[in-house]
Amino acid sequence: MLRFLIADDHATMRQLIIQIIRDDWPDASFGEVEDGLQLVSTVTSHDWDLVVADITMPVINGLEALQSIKEQWPALPVVIISIHSEKGYIDRAFRLGAAWFIHKPMLQQELAGAIRQILVL
Repeated sequence: MLRFLIADDHATMRQLIIQIIRDDWPDASFGEVEDGLQLVSTVTSHDWDLVVADITMPVINGLEALQSIKEQWPALPVVIISIHSEKGYIDRAFRLGAAWFIHKPMLQQELAGAIRQILVL
């Protein structure tokens, strides 16, 4: 069973992400957090297969959380999602170790395919 950790400060977005993943992996389990600090601390609580994290979150943003996660768990794949599509955000996400970057308007079209490629499913 795959385990996904979803980080976004909006509950409706977290539920959308879960539904997109559940459509392809109905037996998957999920954790949810609403800020970057919770994300970093929750990564340690379970053996996650993949993290989906927004950039814009309170306390610490998704890119700062990504940096902390990759320092401690370099093999854990993190998909960064964002309403921001500027090249600077994308470049920084990949420099910090993101496995994938998805512009939020493309989430429904791209997330399942990205997960398949990252996890080689």
